[in-house]
Amino acid sequence: MNLQLTQEQEMIVGMVRRFVKEEIQPREINLDPDADELPEADKALLVAKVKEMGLYGLDIPSEYGGPDLDMVTRTLIAIELSQHRAGLYTPCYGVFGGAGLAQLYEATDEQKDNYLYPTLRGEKSGFFGLTEHSGGSDPARAIQKFSFPELIKPIMGWCLRELHRIAVGEALPVLLSIQTRPAFM
Repeated sequence: MNLQLTQEQEMIVGMVRRFVKEEIQPREINLDPDADELPEADKALLVAKVKEMGLYGLDIPSEYGGPDLDMVTRTLIAIELSQHRAGLYTPCYGVFGGAGLAQLYEATDEQKDNYLYPTLRGEKSGFFGLTEHSGGSDPARAIQKFSFPELIKPIMGWCLRELHRIAVGEALPVLLSIQTRPAFM
């Protein structure tokens, strides 16, 4: 078994290593030690540089414009992205982009146009919310439960018995998973 890196892998690892050392680490000098984001102007500049490098959206499938990396190369990049002060919890402050919500890849064409593609371009952000009554995915108790019996109307044999409100800021789109049960049981 040959565990040597390919020339392409060595080039990519070196490029990302230099980027972290020359672009990310110097900017951290002036950041609050607990900061999880860069100033907007810095982030925009670095996103443009990452796009020029051809590495924006590392986890985006290639058919949607991602860089089409094999898993070994992607793992090597992840190691390099974490080599700065905030690297363990916010690698390179998100300037390499994200993959969007995986569920949106199965959306309709209209939903992809409205939500997936803007998310992949970095124009919108989203989140996945899973509600539970008492903890679990809600350790900060941000979920508030409301019951509106007068609004319970069966739709296609199912009804929503409770509404949940989750504090999300301005993130869109929202993919919310809810527990349902048959309306007449």
